[in-house]
Amino acid sequence: SDGAAAAPAPVAGPPAPAVAVLVRGPAANGEAAKGGELLCQLLTKHTGMAASSVPELPPAARLPGPIGLLLLASGAAPAALAALSAERARGEGDDRRGGPPALFEAGCTIVLLDLPLEGLLCMRAEGPPSVAYGFEKDKKKKDVLSLRRWEALQEAASEQLGPDASRELQGFGVPSSGALVFYPDGWVDALQLPCVRLRPGEVLKQKGKKWELLDDVENAFNLPRGFCPGASPLAAVADWLVEGKGLAFTGAGISRESGVPTFRDGDGLWERYDAMEVSSIGGFAGEPAKVWDFEREFNEILWSCAGPNDGHRALAELEALGCIDLVVTQNVDGFHQAVGSKNVLELHGSEVHAICLSKACEHRIEMKRIFSAAPGEEGGDSTVAQLWSPLARGWGVRWPERPDDLPLQRTVREQLAFLQRPKKRRRTEGKADGKADGKADGKADGKA
Repeated sequence: SDGAAAAPAPVAGPPAPAVAVLVRGPAANGEAAKGGELLCQLLTKHTGMAASSVPELPPAARLPGPIGLLLLASGAAPAALAALSAERARGEGDDRRGGPPALFEAGCTIVLLDLPLEGLLCMRAEGPPSVAYGFEKDKKKKDVLSLRRWEALQEAASEQLGPDASRELQGFGVPSSGALVFYPDGWVDALQLPCVRLRPGEVLKQKGKKWELLDDVENAFNLPRGFCPGASPLAAVADWLVEGKGLAFTGAGISRESGVPTFRDGDGLWERYDAMEVSSIGGFAGEPAKVWDFEREFNEILWSCAGPNDGHRALAELEALGCIDLVVTQNVDGFHQAVGSKNVLELHGSEVHAICLSKACEHRIEMKRIFSAAPGEEGGDSTVAQLWSPLARGWGVRWPERPDDLPLQRTVREQLAFLQRPKKRRRTEGKADGKADGKADGKADGKA
């Protein structure tokens, strides 16, 4: 108001580079301190970050930059994590203008060099809470997972979080030479060795498996930007989708949510059927009745389940938006196509369609049509009904040949026998048959 010129705003310099800090704990002995110094030297050599070893947080001496990598030695974790929470609360209540510099860089990576004996409760902004605890050692010094300890940790977490939150609680058993990675967006990865994921509390009351393996898929080594702030497998995939020209690979897990059990689950179909007997040409030729029993049971599961889920719909939408060009699937349920995915490669074929084994025909028909076409049923397909009948063992394709077999049954049996022969011999025979029989044979196969 008095006409004086306003003082120019100070020009901010470049931000100080992030540093690595090892918190060794105030009670660390001389040997531990020496090991900490060696670890800091290795960190500087391999990352280029300035690294310091301190007894506690916040450090007594001012650091040359914000902490971007924080390593917590055994015994130092509780106090260090409490200091981290206090710093976060201070940062949320202070916009930092004119105040002291932030102690931590946004997205700081925190490494616990050892899990606390009592376990570690992990609360995240996204995703359910988790408890991580180490394997125990048996008399032979081998790693073993204690389910009793998991149940005790659940009870303790229930008292701290309340019953609602504890129902979503996940457990992670970590082997002595393994590790877990918790990403900011809720994603969890095993590192070095497979870990064990323990299912939430409600599942524990049900029969069946209480746990599943969490394999080391080496995401930590494949992240395009490494363990930088905000990096995670989900963030990397989001970047690829924006760029387009990607493909999606799916397995049994995507359809499990729809109610289709995976083949290798404790209650999966491979517990009752031999995979080679019911999903191979040799098995079909040897015991067609068993194969058709399996086919019917699996298709009844597909008809009674919830059908495609949000995962299938999301991939179809991503294809329509040009984010992915192809879906490659190990699944045989046809759910991807059912929700609009156009380019689908089915590695293991399809259980929702049958196909003629003759190369001259390759006619496709819905399995639902086959199983609804028993002889005598109104509206049944008479041609299909000759191939399958619940009234006759062998379900139409009888083995060995019988005097009263229909011409269609003989043709299908000949095709199966041909497909069972070694590939090289089959190719030679196919060429010879083609030359000898000409177009007439092709028409006969086409009808079959």
